[in-house]
Amino acid sequence: MALSVGACVALWPDRFVVNAPVRHMLFGKGIAPPPEDVARARLQGPAGARVTRFAEDLPNVRFLRFAPNGDLLASQPRAGRIVRLAPDRDGDGRSDARHEGVGGLDRPHGLDLHDGWLYVAETGAVGRVRFDPATGAASGAFERVVTGLPAGGNHWTR
Repeated sequence: MALSVGACVALWPDRFVVNAPVRHMLFGKGIAPPPEDVARARLQGPAGARVTRFAEDLPNVRFLRFAPNGDLLASQPRAGRIVRLAPDRDGDGRSDARHEGVGGLDRPHGLDLHDGWLYVAETGAVGRVRFDPATGAASGAFERVVTGLPAGGNHWTR
């Protein structure tokens, strides 16, 4: 393994390098996020865009998806939930409100919206819940529409 890591460090083109602690990448715990000035120096947005910590106390977010009303949906696999973050309307650079979208999920990852449904890819299934695009609220029971996805493949996401 050390030889593989060494080869990647020596041969991987700089444009593909992401500076992240190896222990965190492998085990997903053990470090705090970098200070905001360090994060800003590492992240580059397109011209005219601004990079900030929108919800810095929301840990381990995996996937983000904007809703039509401007809310930001965030999957948190370790917490087993989807969180809905309200837009920054007061201009302080932070979400104005946080709402529990859907909970009790099996390591949710990918998110998509289609025909009034919020679809969520879990580790072994794909499910959905009714979603109101005007308010950004999920309602009703979460139902799994595709089940029995195989585990393995060197990654837990589907």
